[in-house]
Amino acid sequence: MKPPPIPQDTQGRTRKRARILFAVITILLLVVGGCIYLNPAWASYVFGEVSPGCIFRKHTGLACPGCGGTRAIRAMMEGHFITAARYNIMLPLLAIGLVIEYLRLPLIGFTGAKDFHQSKWYMRSIIIFAWAVIAWFIVRNLIGV
Repeated sequence: MKPPPIPQDTQGRTRKRARILFAVITILLLVVGGCIYLNPAWASYVFGEVSPGCIFRKHTGLACPGCGGTRAIRAMMEGHFITAARYNIMLPLLAIGLVIEYLRLPLIGFTGAKDFHQSKWYMRSIIIFAWAVIAWFIVRNLIGV
C-alpha cells in the first residue's frame, strides 16, 4: 500500500517566485535608470549608434508605426517626454501602458483589488490601442509626419 502523497503548496511557491522575479526586474530597471540619469550620453550611445534604422522604411519608403521610436526612447530616458511624443506619439503611450501593466500585480497584492484583466474594459482598451496604432500608421504616411 502506497503512502498518501505529501501536499505541496505550489501556489505559494509560484507567488514567491513571482515576487522574487518582480524584485529582480525592478532592481535591474532602477540600476539602468540610475546609470542613464547619471550619464545620459550612455543612453545616446546605446540607443543611437547601435541602432540599425528602420528596415521597413528602407525597403518601402513608408514610415512604420514604430519609426522614430529609438529617438523617442532616447528622449524619454533623458527626461524629454514632449520631444519623445514629437518623434513618435505612440511610444510614450505604450510606455504608460507598460508601466501600468508592470505595476498591476503588486497593486493588486497590496490593495486587494480585483484583477482588471478579467474586466471587459481591459480587452477593449487593447483593441482601441491596436486601432490607434493602425490609424497612426495611415495618418503619419498621408500627412508625412
